[in-house]
Amino acid sequence: MKSNRAAWIIAVIAFCILIAFVLYRFRDAKQVNWYAMYRENGEQPYDVSVIAQLLQHYFPAYTFTAMHQSAAATLPLTDTAKSSYIFIGAQLYLAENDISRLRDFVFRGNDAFIAAEILPGELLDSIIHLEEFSGGRLPYLTDSFIHINFSHHSLFKQDGFRFGYVFEWKSAMNNWNYFPDSLMQESGDAYVSLATVNDSFLNYIKVPYGAGNFYLHSTPICFCNYYLLQPEALEHAQKVFSHLAASNIYWDEFSKVPQTAPGNRAGTDTPLHYILSQTGLRWAWYVLLSMAALFLLFRARRDQRIIPIAEQRSNTSLEFIQTIGSLYLQQQDHRALALQKMKLFLAFIRQRYAIQTKNMDADFVMKLAEKSQVQSAKIRQLTEDYTTIENMHAISKEQLYTFHAALADFYQACK
Repeated sequence: MKSNRAAWIIAVIAFCILIAFVLYRFRDAKQVNWYAMYRENGEQPYDVSVIAQLLQHYFPAYTFTAMHQSAAATLPLTDTAKSSYIFIGAQLYLAENDISRLRDFVFRGNDAFIAAEILPGELLDSIIHLEEFSGGRLPYLTDSFIHINFSHHSLFKQDGFRFGYVFEWKSAMNNWNYFPDSLMQESGDAYVSLATVNDSFLNYIKVPYGAGNFYLHSTPICFCNYYLLQPEALEHAQKVFSHLAASNIYWDEFSKVPQTAPGNRAGTDTPLHYILSQTGLRWAWYVLLSMAALFLLFRARRDQRIIPIAEQRSNTSLEFIQTIGSLYLQQQDHRALALQKMKLFLAFIRQRYAIQTKNMDADFVMKLAEKSQVQSAKIRQLTEDYTTIENMHAISKEQLYTFHAALADFYQACK
Protein backbone atom coordinates (compact mmCIF):
# COMPACT_ATOMS: atom_id res chain seq x y z
CA MET A 1 0.00 0.00 0.00
CA LYS A 2 2.79 2.42 0.95
CA SER A 3 4.75 1.49 -2.19
CA ASN A 4 1.77 2.32 -4.43
CA ARG A 5 1.23 5.61 -2.64
CA ALA A 6 4.87 6.65 -3.12
CA ALA A 7 4.70 5.72 -6.81
CA TRP A 8 1.60 7.91 -7.25
CA ILE A 9 3.29 10.83 -5.50
CA ILE A 10 6.35 10.54 -7.74
CA ALA A 11 4.17 10.31 -10.84
CA VAL A 12 2.20 13.44 -9.86
CA ILE A 13 5.38 15.43 -9.16
CA ALA A 14 6.93 14.31 -12.45
CA PHE A 15 3.76 15.35 -14.29
CA CYS A 16 3.86 18.79 -12.62
CA ILE A 17 7.50 19.22 -13.63
CA LEU A 18 6.64 18.29 -17.21
CA ILE A 19 3.79 20.81 -17.31
CA ALA A 20 6.05 23.51 -15.84
CA PHE A 21 8.69 22.69 -18.45
CA VAL A 22 6.22 22.98 -21.32
CA LEU A 23 4.80 26.23 -19.97
CA TYR A 24 8.25 27.69 -19.50
CA ARG A 25 9.27 26.73 -23.01
CA PHE A 26 6.20 28.48 -24.35
CA ARG A 27 6.86 31.48 -22.13
CA ASP A 28 10.54 31.52 -23.04
CA ALA A 29 9.68 31.53 -26.73
CA LYS A 30 7.48 34.61 -26.31
CA GLN A 31 9.45 36.45 -23.65
CA VAL A 32 11.71 39.38 -24.52
CA ASN A 33 15.02 39.53 -22.68
CA TRP A 34 16.03 43.15 -22.26
CA TYR A 35 19.51 42.55 -20.90
CA ALA A 36 22.52 43.21 -23.15
CA MET A 37 24.11 39.87 -24.05
CA TYR A 38 25.63 40.73 -27.44
CA ARG A 39 25.19 37.22 -28.90
CA GLU A 40 25.98 36.71 -32.57
CA ASN A 41 23.03 34.32 -33.08
CA GLY A 42 20.71 35.90 -30.50
CA GLU A 43 17.37 37.39 -31.47
CA GLN A 44 16.77 39.50 -28.37
CA PRO A 45 16.80 43.33 -28.55
CA TYR A 46 20.33 43.66 -27.20
CA ASP A 47 21.93 40.86 -29.18
CA VAL A 48 24.03 41.58 -32.29
CA SER A 49 22.81 39.08 -34.88
CA VAL A 50 21.67 41.85 -37.27
CA ILE A 51 25.06 43.57 -37.48
CA ALA A 52 26.78 40.17 -37.76
CA GLN A 53 24.60 39.28 -40.75
CA LEU A 54 25.23 42.68 -42.35
CA LEU A 55 28.98 42.33 -41.95
CA GLN A 56 28.92 38.91 -43.60
CA HIS A 57 28.00 40.68 -46.85
CA TYR A 58 29.69 44.04 -46.17
CA PHE A 59 32.75 43.12 -48.26
CA PRO A 60 31.39 40.71 -50.91
CA ALA A 61 34.77 39.70 -52.24
CA TYR A 62 36.10 38.74 -48.80
CA THR A 63 35.36 36.10 -46.18
CA PHE A 64 33.58 36.37 -42.83
CA THR A 65 34.90 34.08 -40.05
CA ALA A 66 33.19 33.70 -36.68
CA MET A 67 35.88 33.00 -34.10
CA HIS A 68 34.94 30.31 -31.58
CA GLN A 69 38.51 29.87 -30.41
CA SER A 70 41.00 32.28 -28.88
CA ALA A 71 42.55 35.11 -30.85
CA ALA A 72 45.96 33.50 -30.46
CA ALA A 73 44.68 30.36 -32.17
CA THR A 74 42.65 32.08 -34.91
CA LEU A 75 44.10 35.39 -36.08
CA PRO A 76 46.54 34.98 -39.02
CA LEU A 77 49.94 36.66 -39.12
CA THR A 78 50.48 36.41 -42.87
CA ASP A 79 50.68 39.53 -45.03
CA THR A 80 49.05 38.00 -48.12
CA ALA A 81 45.52 39.36 -47.52
CA LYS A 82 44.33 42.31 -45.44
CA SER A 83 42.04 41.35 -42.56
CA SER A 84 39.92 43.06 -39.91
CA TYR A 85 39.27 41.88 -36.36
CA ILE A 86 35.84 42.89 -35.00
CA PHE A 87 34.59 42.60 -31.42
CA ILE A 88 31.25 43.95 -30.14
CA GLY A 89 30.37 43.18 -26.52
CA ALA A 90 30.18 44.47 -22.97
CA GLN A 91 33.74 43.43 -22.10
CA LEU A 92 36.66 42.09 -24.08
CA TYR A 93 38.39 39.18 -22.33
CA LEU A 94 41.86 38.50 -23.73
CA ALA A 95 44.69 36.43 -22.27
CA GLU A 96 48.29 37.61 -22.55
CA ASN A 97 49.00 35.52 -25.63
CA ASP A 98 45.76 36.79 -27.24
CA ILE A 99 46.81 40.42 -26.66
CA SER A 100 50.22 39.71 -28.12
CA ARG A 101 48.70 38.05 -31.19
CA LEU A 102 46.21 40.92 -31.69
CA ARG A 103 48.97 43.54 -31.50
CA ASP A 104 51.10 41.60 -34.00
CA PHE A 105 48.04 41.19 -36.22
CA VAL A 106 47.45 44.96 -36.35
CA PHE A 107 51.13 45.85 -36.51
CA ARG A 108 51.45 43.89 -39.77
CA GLY A 109 48.89 46.14 -41.49
CA ASN A 110 45.51 44.78 -40.42
CA ASP A 111 42.70 46.58 -38.57
CA ALA A 112 40.99 45.83 -35.26
CA PHE A 113 37.56 47.26 -34.44
CA ILE A 114 36.64 46.94 -30.76
CA ALA A 115 33.33 48.20 -29.36
CA ALA A 116 33.23 47.52 -25.62
CA GLU A 117 32.48 49.21 -22.32
CA ILE A 118 35.46 47.56 -20.60
CA LEU A 119 38.70 46.99 -22.48
CA PRO A 120 41.76 44.94 -21.46
CA GLY A 121 44.01 47.23 -19.45
CA GLU A 122 47.18 45.60 -20.82
CA LEU A 123 46.07 46.19 -24.40
CA LEU A 124 45.18 49.84 -23.79
CA ASP A 125 48.37 50.49 -21.91
CA SER A 126 50.44 49.04 -24.76
CA ILE A 127 48.80 51.15 -27.51
CA ILE A 128 47.71 54.32 -25.65
CA HIS A 129 50.11 54.57 -22.66
CA LEU A 130 47.73 56.32 -20.27
CA GLU A 131 47.82 55.47 -16.55
CA GLU A 132 44.10 56.11 -16.08
CA PHE A 133 43.42 53.41 -18.71
CA SER A 134 45.27 50.74 -16.77
CA GLY A 135 42.03 49.31 -15.38
CA GLY A 136 40.32 49.22 -18.78
CA ARG A 137 37.02 50.63 -17.45
CA LEU A 138 35.79 53.69 -19.34
CA PRO A 139 34.02 56.66 -17.71
CA TYR A 140 30.34 57.17 -18.49
CA LEU A 141 27.50 59.65 -18.41
CA THR A 142 24.01 58.65 -17.25
CA ASP A 143 21.00 59.64 -19.36
CA SER A 144 18.03 58.12 -21.12
CA PHE A 145 19.35 59.09 -24.59
CA ILE A 146 22.43 60.48 -26.33
CA HIS A 147 23.37 62.03 -29.66
CA ILE A 148 26.34 60.68 -31.60
CA ASN A 149 27.95 62.55 -34.46
CA PHE A 150 31.02 62.02 -36.60
CA SER A 151 34.03 64.33 -36.70
CA HIS A 152 34.71 64.10 -40.43
CA HIS A 153 32.70 66.61 -42.45
CA SER A 154 31.65 63.97 -45.01
CA LEU A 155 30.06 61.85 -42.28
CA PHE A 156 28.76 64.67 -40.10
CA LYS A 157 24.98 64.91 -39.64
CA GLN A 158 23.31 68.16 -38.67
CA ASP A 159 21.23 66.80 -35.78
CA GLY A 160 23.43 63.78 -35.07
CA PHE A 161 22.26 60.22 -34.50
CA ARG A 162 19.92 59.80 -31.56
CA PHE A 163 20.03 56.66 -29.41
CA GLY A 164 17.48 56.28 -26.63
CA TYR A 165 17.75 53.44 -24.12
CA VAL A 166 14.65 51.24 -23.80
CA PHE A 167 14.01 48.54 -21.20
CA GLU A 168 10.79 46.48 -21.33
CA TRP A 169 9.42 48.84 -24.00
CA LYS A 170 9.88 51.86 -21.73
CA SER A 171 12.46 54.62 -21.81
CA ALA A 172 15.04 54.17 -19.04
CA MET A 173 18.32 55.58 -17.79
CA ASN A 174 21.55 54.08 -19.08
CA ASN A 175 25.29 54.50 -18.62
CA TRP A 176 26.85 55.66 -21.88
CA ASN A 177 30.63 55.20 -21.92
CA TYR A 178 33.16 57.54 -23.50
CA PHE A 179 36.92 58.07 -23.73
CA PRO A 180 38.43 60.68 -21.38
CA ASP A 181 39.44 64.08 -22.70
CA SER A 182 43.01 63.54 -21.49
CA LEU A 183 43.40 60.98 -24.28
CA MET A 184 43.40 63.65 -26.97
CA GLN A 185 45.24 66.20 -24.84
CA GLU A 186 48.19 63.90 -24.07
CA SER A 187 48.33 61.98 -27.34
CA GLY A 188 48.55 64.93 -29.69
CA ASP A 189 48.17 63.86 -33.31
CA ALA A 190 48.80 60.15 -32.62
CA TYR A 191 45.10 59.44 -32.02
CA VAL A 192 42.24 60.55 -34.21
CA SER A 193 38.76 61.46 -32.99
CA LEU A 194 36.18 59.88 -35.27
CA ALA A 195 32.93 60.53 -33.35
CA THR A 196 31.64 62.16 -30.16
CA VAL A 197 28.71 61.81 -27.75
CA ASN A 198 26.63 64.94 -27.17
CA ASP A 199 29.33 66.95 -28.99
CA SER A 200 31.56 66.78 -25.89
CA PHE A 201 32.75 63.24 -25.18
CA LEU A 202 34.97 61.03 -27.32
CA ASN A 203 33.02 58.03 -28.54
CA TYR A 204 34.96 56.61 -31.48
CA ILE A 205 38.73 56.90 -31.93
CA LYS A 206 41.40 55.64 -34.30
CA VAL A 207 44.74 54.49 -32.85
CA PRO A 208 47.45 53.87 -35.49
CA TYR A 209 49.66 50.94 -34.54
CA GLY A 210 52.48 49.84 -36.81
CA ALA A 211 51.12 49.43 -40.33
CA GLY A 212 47.54 48.95 -39.10
CA ASN A 213 44.97 50.66 -36.91
CA PHE A 214 42.93 50.05 -33.78
CA TYR A 215 39.38 51.44 -33.97
CA LEU A 216 37.91 51.76 -30.47
CA HIS A 217 34.21 52.44 -29.89
CA SER A 218 32.86 53.07 -26.37
CA THR A 219 29.14 52.32 -26.85
CA PRO A 220 28.65 48.77 -28.22
CA ILE A 221 24.92 48.89 -27.45
CA CYS A 222 24.44 51.10 -30.52
CA PHE A 223 25.08 48.05 -32.72
CA CYS A 224 22.38 45.88 -31.11
CA ASN A 225 19.34 44.49 -32.93
CA TYR A 226 16.87 46.93 -31.37
CA TYR A 227 18.58 49.96 -32.92
CA LEU A 228 19.67 48.49 -36.25
CA LEU A 229 16.03 47.91 -37.20
CA GLN A 230 15.76 51.70 -37.36
CA PRO A 231 17.11 53.53 -40.45
CA GLU A 232 18.97 56.16 -38.41
CA ALA A 233 20.95 53.59 -36.38
CA LEU A 234 21.62 51.55 -39.52
CA GLU A 235 23.10 54.64 -41.20
CA HIS A 236 25.26 55.22 -38.12
CA ALA A 237 26.62 51.66 -38.28
CA GLN A 238 27.41 51.99 -41.98
CA LYS A 239 29.41 55.16 -41.32
CA VAL A 240 31.24 53.56 -38.40
CA PHE A 241 32.44 50.62 -40.52
CA SER A 242 33.19 52.80 -43.51
CA HIS A 243 36.53 53.55 -41.80
CA LEU A 244 37.57 49.93 -42.29
CA ALA A 245 39.23 48.96 -45.55
CA ALA A 246 37.76 46.11 -47.57
CA SER A 247 39.17 42.95 -46.04
CA ASN A 248 38.48 39.55 -44.57
CA ILE A 249 36.54 39.82 -41.30
CA TYR A 250 37.26 37.88 -38.12
CA TRP A 251 34.26 38.24 -35.81
CA ASP A 252 35.33 37.46 -32.22
CA GLU A 253 32.56 35.60 -30.37
CA PHE A 254 34.98 33.69 -28.16
CA SER A 255 36.34 36.61 -26.12
CA LYS A 256 32.93 37.64 -24.72
CA VAL A 257 33.38 35.03 -21.98
CA PRO A 258 35.95 35.29 -19.12
CA GLN A 259 39.06 33.16 -19.41
CA THR A 260 40.68 31.12 -16.64
CA ALA A 261 43.85 30.30 -18.57
CA PRO A 262 45.49 31.56 -21.76
CA GLY A 263 43.37 30.45 -24.67
CA ASN A 264 40.72 28.73 -22.55
CA ARG A 265 37.34 30.08 -21.60
CA ALA A 266 35.97 29.28 -18.15
CA GLY A 267 34.07 26.04 -18.55
CA THR A 268 33.27 26.47 -22.24
CA ASP A 269 35.02 23.26 -23.28
CA THR A 270 33.03 21.05 -20.91
CA PRO A 271 30.02 18.95 -21.95
CA LEU A 272 27.95 20.64 -19.25
CA HIS A 273 28.57 24.04 -20.80
CA TYR A 274 27.18 22.82 -24.13
CA ILE A 275 24.16 21.25 -22.41
CA LEU A 276 23.37 24.47 -20.54
CA SER A 277 23.82 26.53 -23.70
CA GLN A 278 21.00 24.63 -25.47
CA THR A 279 17.47 25.34 -24.24
CA GLY A 280 16.13 21.81 -24.76
CA LEU A 281 19.18 20.08 -23.28
CA ARG A 282 19.28 22.55 -20.41
CA TRP A 283 15.73 21.77 -19.32
CA ALA A 284 16.27 18.05 -19.81
CA TRP A 285 19.23 18.36 -17.45
CA TYR A 286 17.11 20.23 -14.89
CA VAL A 287 14.36 17.58 -15.09
CA LEU A 288 16.96 14.83 -14.64
CA LEU A 289 18.36 16.52 -11.54
CA SER A 290 14.85 17.00 -10.15
CA MET A 291 13.96 13.34 -10.65
CA ALA A 292 17.24 12.27 -9.04
CA ALA A 293 16.48 14.48 -6.04
CA LEU A 294 12.98 13.00 -5.75
CA PHE A 295 14.38 9.47 -5.97
CA LEU A 296 16.85 10.17 -3.18
CA LEU A 297 14.13 11.83 -1.09
CA PHE A 298 11.66 8.95 -1.30
CA ARG A 299 14.38 6.33 -0.99
CA ALA A 300 15.56 7.95 2.21
CA ARG A 301 12.00 7.88 3.59
CA ARG A 302 11.51 4.20 2.68
CA ASP A 303 14.83 2.83 3.84
CA GLN A 304 15.15 2.58 7.60
CA ARG A 305 18.26 2.36 9.65
CA ILE A 306 19.43 -1.20 10.19
CA ILE A 307 17.90 -2.51 13.42
CA PRO A 308 20.38 -4.61 15.37
CA ILE A 309 19.29 -8.10 16.42
CA ALA A 310 18.34 -8.09 20.08
CA GLU A 311 19.94 -11.00 21.83
CA GLN A 312 17.62 -13.08 23.97
CA ARG A 313 18.17 -12.44 27.63
CA SER A 314 19.48 -15.43 29.51
CA ASN A 315 18.34 -16.38 32.97
CA THR A 316 21.48 -15.41 34.85
CA SER A 317 19.78 -16.04 38.17
CA LEU A 318 19.38 -19.70 37.30
CA GLU A 319 23.02 -19.88 36.20
CA PHE A 320 24.05 -18.26 39.44
CA ILE A 321 22.05 -20.74 41.48
CA GLN A 322 23.49 -23.66 39.55
CA THR A 323 26.98 -22.31 40.17
CA ILE A 324 26.34 -21.85 43.89
CA GLY A 325 24.72 -25.28 44.10
CA SER A 326 27.73 -26.90 42.44
CA LEU A 327 29.99 -25.08 44.89
CA TYR A 328 28.05 -26.29 47.90
CA LEU A 329 27.91 -29.81 46.46
CA GLN A 330 31.67 -29.87 45.96
CA GLN A 331 32.21 -28.65 49.52
CA GLN A 332 29.81 -31.31 50.91
CA ASP A 333 27.78 -28.54 52.60
CA HIS A 334 24.38 -30.26 52.30
CA ARG A 335 22.66 -27.99 54.86
CA ALA A 336 23.56 -24.76 52.96
CA LEU A 337 22.34 -26.28 49.72
CA ALA A 338 19.03 -27.28 51.35
CA LEU A 339 18.57 -23.75 52.73
CA GLN A 340 19.15 -22.25 49.26
CA LYS A 341 16.55 -24.57 47.78
CA MET A 342 14.11 -23.49 50.50
CA LYS A 343 14.74 -19.81 49.68
CA LEU A 344 13.87 -20.46 46.07
CA PHE A 345 10.74 -22.35 47.14
CA LEU A 346 9.55 -19.48 49.35
CA ALA A 347 10.25 -16.95 46.56
CA PHE A 348 8.17 -19.12 44.22
CA ILE A 349 5.29 -19.11 46.75
CA ARG A 350 5.36 -15.31 47.13
CA GLN A 351 5.49 -14.64 43.41
CA ARG A 352 2.93 -17.19 42.27
CA TYR A 353 0.39 -17.23 45.10
CA ALA A 354 1.00 -13.86 46.79
CA ILE A 355 1.31 -15.49 50.23
CA GLN A 356 3.53 -14.13 52.96
CA THR A 357 6.22 -16.65 53.94
CA LYS A 358 7.56 -14.99 57.08
CA ASN A 359 5.64 -17.31 59.41
CA MET A 360 5.13 -20.86 58.17
CA ASP A 361 2.36 -21.70 60.65
CA ALA A 362 -0.95 -23.52 60.29
CA ASP A 363 -2.55 -20.53 58.56
CA PHE A 364 0.28 -20.51 55.99
CA VAL A 365 -0.17 -24.24 55.35
CA MET A 366 -3.94 -23.85 54.93
CA LYS A 367 -3.67 -20.91 52.46
CA LEU A 368 -0.96 -22.59 50.39
CA ALA A 369 -2.86 -25.90 50.24
CA GLU A 370 -6.01 -24.04 49.10
CA LYS A 371 -4.25 -22.06 46.33
CA SER A 372 -1.85 -24.75 45.12
CA GLN A 373 -4.28 -27.62 45.53
CA VAL A 374 -1.53 -29.68 47.15
CA GLN A 375 -2.41 -31.77 50.18
CA SER A 376 -1.91 -29.87 53.41
CA ALA A 377 -0.16 -32.90 54.97
CA LYS A 378 2.61 -32.73 52.36
CA ILE A 379 3.03 -28.98 52.85
CA ARG A 380 3.12 -29.38 56.65
CA GLN A 381 5.72 -32.16 56.37
CA LEU A 382 7.82 -29.90 54.05
CA THR A 383 7.78 -27.03 56.55
CA GLU A 384 8.67 -29.31 59.44
CA ASP A 385 11.62 -30.79 57.48
CA TYR A 386 12.85 -27.26 56.70
CA THR A 387 12.61 -26.25 60.38
CA THR A 388 14.54 -29.34 61.38
CA ILE A 389 17.30 -28.67 58.80
CA GLU A 390 17.48 -25.02 59.81
CA ASN A 391 18.07 -25.97 63.51
CA MET A 392 20.80 -28.50 62.69
CA HIS A 393 24.50 -27.72 62.15
CA ALA A 394 24.86 -30.27 59.34
CA ILE A 395 22.79 -32.81 57.48
CA SER A 396 23.56 -35.97 55.58
CA LYS A 397 23.36 -36.53 51.84
CA GLU A 398 20.27 -38.73 52.34
CA GLN A 399 18.46 -35.94 54.24
CA LEU A 400 19.25 -33.53 51.39
CA TYR A 401 17.89 -35.96 48.82
CA THR A 402 14.69 -36.49 50.88
CA PHE A 403 14.15 -32.72 51.18
CA HIS A 404 14.83 -32.19 47.46
CA ALA A 405 12.33 -34.91 46.57
CA ALA A 406 9.65 -33.24 48.70
CA LEU A 407 10.21 -29.92 46.94
CA ALA A 408 10.12 -31.56 43.51
CA ASP A 409 6.89 -33.34 44.42
CA PHE A 410 5.31 -29.96 45.33
CA TYR A 411 6.42 -28.32 42.09
CA GLN A 412 4.88 -31.14 40.05
CA ALA A 413 1.60 -31.23 41.97
CA CYS A 414 0.90 -27.50 42.41
CA LYS A 415 -1.59 -25.71 40.21
